[in-house]
Amino acid sequence: MIDLMYCAGGNPRLSHIAHEEGWLLDQKRLIAHALNPQYPGYCGCLRCYRNWGYSQYHETAYDWSHTAFPLCEECWQQLSSEERLTYYRELWKMWNSGKAEEWHAIEEAVRKGL
Repeated sequence: MIDLMYCAGGNPRLSHIAHEEGWLLDQKRLIAHALNPQYPGYCGCLRCYRNWGYSQYHETAYDWSHTAFPLCEECWQQLSSEERLTYYRELWKMWNSGKAEEWHAIEEAVRKGL
């Protein structure tokens, strides 16, 4: 489990927010555990685990013909671009393409907030 005080930089006011966000993330994961079996064959959010059968993904276009969507819209909205990069990199690794130029295009799009 992530230390929520650490995530909030030790600020008690922010730690309350981090704790609330952690609680909400736990709730989303419980929902995923209950609903995902009803939507077999779908991929899903790499953060909250809810699948695309019932949650909206955030699509990031990183060139004119390619998109990536490792996060649901809710999780995408809650994270900074730096925090999002973790999930985009994980998705890119899952693709196993090994194309560094592809990763650089994804990274640039995520940093731009696309």
